[in-house]
Amino acid sequence: TARRHPRAFQEPGRRSRIAAGIASRALIATIGVVLIGGLMAILFPGLRAGPLGRVDPLYAQIRLANILEIQPLIDAQWLAAGRYGQMIGQAVKVLGLALVALPFLVLLLIRSRGAGRRFWVVVAIALAVYLPLAAAEVRWAIYAEALLAWPYAAAVAWLVGRLSAGIRIAPHWWRPPLLGTALLWPLLVAAGLPQREIDLASDACPLDRLAPLLQQASAEPRTILAYADYGAELLYRTRHRVLSIPNHRFQPGFTATFRILTATDDASARALLARSGVDWILLCPSPTERAVFAPGQASAPTLYRRLVAGEVPDWLQPLPLGPELERTARLYEVRARPNLVATPAGR
Repeated sequence: TARRHPRAFQEPGRRSRIAAGIASRALIATIGVVLIGGLMAILFPGLRAGPLGRVDPLYAQIRLANILEIQPLIDAQWLAAGRYGQMIGQAVKVLGLALVALPFLVLLLIRSRGAGRRFWVVVAIALAVYLPLAAAEVRWAIYAEALLAWPYAAAVAWLVGRLSAGIRIAPHWWRPPLLGTALLWPLLVAAGLPQREIDLASDACPLDRLAPLLQQASAEPRTILAYADYGAELLYRTRHRVLSIPNHRFQPGFTATFRILTATDDASARALLARSGVDWILLCPSPTERAVFAPGQASAPTLYRRLVAGEVPDWLQPLPLGPELERTARLYEVRARPNLVATPAGR
């Protein structure tokens, strides 16, 4: 040891000075972060509410509650319903590397020395931050997975070294399958467990084929009322406007869309349509769309249910889409109401 680090023995106080320097820099960095964070909280009070602080409560209840990436890793409803297979499958699929990586990281922290140990300490500190965040919201899991890849790769490298050294962990012909299993077992285990069904409304709506028809239907821009997931693609593919888009910011168009399609009387639906300046209503009935606009607790048939059932009120005009598209989509034009002046949304 003396030959490897001669200067450390020639200067007895060198290590203490380095440790003191690191501690002082860490203290200065901590103070700086606290000061900057406090200043930002004063200058920008909206930051304290978080990125979703100003979201419409209705949007949060209907849409955010069904977005997987902002849900907890382990859903409390699964536990209450006894869906343990789905719970384990979700955890293994997202953070299955942790089952091997974390124990091996502890071993690395115990056995490593010098710069290597400092590296693993940094990885452990980062995981102590990101693993709880991933448990609270799935979208943080990608950072935890990237960090877990380091100790997991070290564990696989250790296994390769042991096999290469001739240790008889398994017969020679078993070594490739053993290494393959070590690398891919989280995917294999997750695939064998019950999977969570994910329905995307956009998959059920052929917007790429609808867009040319919408372009031909009117040379002037029209305002389209549709499910929020269709909004961005409609804006991209057509000249028309939309009432709502999948955006986690306050947007009155989302609320207006929900109120119109879940209205149980024509008067309120027509008043909201005129107030929002809606020209067309586009529906693509799917399990996701029905779950949003056809709630089971409605006391009377909603406008959405009536339209899906083919009961079109006289103030809506069905527009032809062709035999193929009409199997999955419906387009209606809002007829002008004589005594009610329509104003564009947001004015």
